[in-house]
This record gives sequence, C-alpha cells and structure tokens, in this order.
Amino acid sequence: MKEKIELLQVANNDVQNFFTSTDIPTLFLNTNLEIQRYTPAAEQLLQMVPNDIGRNIYSLGKNLVDDNLVDECRQVLKNFQPISKEKETSDGHWFTRRITPYRTEDLKIEGVVITFQNVTEIKHLSKRAETREKQQQVVAKLGMQALQGKDPYELMHQAIRQVAHVLDADFSKILKYQPEKNNLLLIAGTGWQEEIIGKETVPDDYNSQAGYTLLSKEPVIVKNLSEEKRFHGPDLLINNGVVSGMSCLINHTTPPFGVIAVHTKKQREYTQDDANFLLSVANMISTALRSREDKDKIYASEEQFKIIILFHN
Repeated sequence: MKEKIELLQVANNDVQNFFTSTDIPTLFLNTNLEIQRYTPAAEQLLQMVPNDIGRNIYSLGKNLVDDNLVDECRQVLKNFQPISKEKETSDGHWFTRRITPYRTEDLKIEGVVITFQNVTEIKHLSKRAETREKQQQVVAKLGMQALQGKDPYELMHQAIRQVAHVLDADFSKILKYQPEKNNLLLIAGTGWQEEIIGKETVPDDYNSQAGYTLLSKEPVIVKNLSEEKRFHGPDLLINNGVVSGMSCLINHTTPPFGVIAVHTKKQREYTQDDANFLLSVANMISTALRSREDKDKIYASEEQFKIIILFHN
C-alpha cells in the first residue's frame, strides 16, 4: 500500500509539473461540461480564476468560448471524435481550438479536453505568402500588357484598381508631374470623388507626400500621417481621412512622369515587400509609356519619310 501511495504521489507530481510547465492553454471538463482543471496558460488566455472550477464552460463568455464550443463538446461526447476549429480573438490572434474525448485507463469517457494552439504566426505567414502571390500575378499581367503595347493610360486605370484590391487600400491614385506649375495632377484614382479626377492637384514640395516622393526619389511608406515629420499632409489626404499609405515614382524620364500611391483610412503597417510591389507596378507603367513614345517616334519618322519621298517625286 505504501509503494502504491508513493507511485500515486509521483504520478501526481508529474501531472502537476506538466500543468505548470506547458505553454498550451488546456481545459479539462467533465461530462456535464463543468471545468475540472486548467493549465496556467489557459488561466492567462481566458482570464480564469480559481472560482471557475466547477462552473460550466459557457459561463466563461470569452470570444474563444462561444456557443459553438458547447455544441462541439457535446458532439465529441456523443461521437468520440475530435473536433478542431480555427478561432480569432478580438486582438487579432489566431488559435486552433481542439476538443478531444477524455478517456480513463479503463477506456471510459469522463469528459473532454480542450486545447488552444496559437497559430497566429503561421496564419500571418500564410496570408503574406498569399498576398505575395497575388502581387506577382498583377505585376506579370501588367508587364505582359505593357510589352504588348497597351495604351498606357488604360493600363494606369487598370493598375490602380488592381493595386488597391491586392493591398486592400481605400484609395489609390496616379499623379502626373507638372513642373511648370509646381504641382502634381490627379489623373487616375479609386476611392476619390469622381469630380476631382483630372482637376485636383498637390504641391511638388514638402507640402505633400507625392512632392516628398519626387524629392526623395525612393518609395515612401507612411504609418500615420498625423505623426509624419518628413512632410506635411496635403488637403487631398487630410480631407479624406487618410492615415497610412505608400507612394513611389513613375520614373522613366527626366523629370519623372509622376507618382503612384495607395492610402488607407485605418492605420496600416505596409512593408518593404509591399513597397517593392508598388514600385514594380510603377515600372510596368513606365514601360508602357516608353513603348508608346517609341511608337510615336517611329510613326513620326515614317510620316516624315513619306513627305520627303512625295517631295522628291
């Protein structure tokens, strides 16, 4: 009997050490779905207190413990088959919620075990990979159309729509640089009022993001326009509630053709990869503009040659 008590004590110590050391939030429920035990990680995740022991699971009322959880627990008790679901918390974290039957040594089902595996990083990596794939598809499609001689202004309108969609932006725009007027003219855009397209301008200096982009000659990422120290936000952005954004040059000539940009009303942390994507789109537009200029030069040369031939005849 003494040996059995000692073995039981060792087993209890092992279980207690496991509970203390594991970083996987875990709940143990009986067949009435009452909480029997939980790990410290579960206590932190679900903001549990000792008084929760013995309470029904639905009494927790957290976003990871919803009405579906109760139904799923009952299904596991009935069918003895585990159930896994991905759940998102209010602060943007993702967890795989897994429910498995709790079996005793004599194979009786005396409840369920619920674990919450944090998969936030995996989810973000998967989303970034999906976004990069979409970006590559946009660049490839625009590049093919640019090389095939698509009208550059049609390509611009198509580009800003696709860029806004892929980057989930509220606004996108292309501004044409007018050095003789010291401004940039909004010639294409999504999210803006239609009547300002072709009319609205922004300064070509530090009083606009586009102006700063012209001066810096590098892609510009803005996390929060109200906290920006490099330049002042123009009325176009401020009046439309812009918070975050990116911009880069459409730069195939001297001076540059203009600027392409995207903006959001909520704070967004655009990455360098996002900026590289926008720069690739700008390069495709530059290619289309260059192709059109080359065609115009060839056409002009041909017309001039025809005039010379007619004159000599």
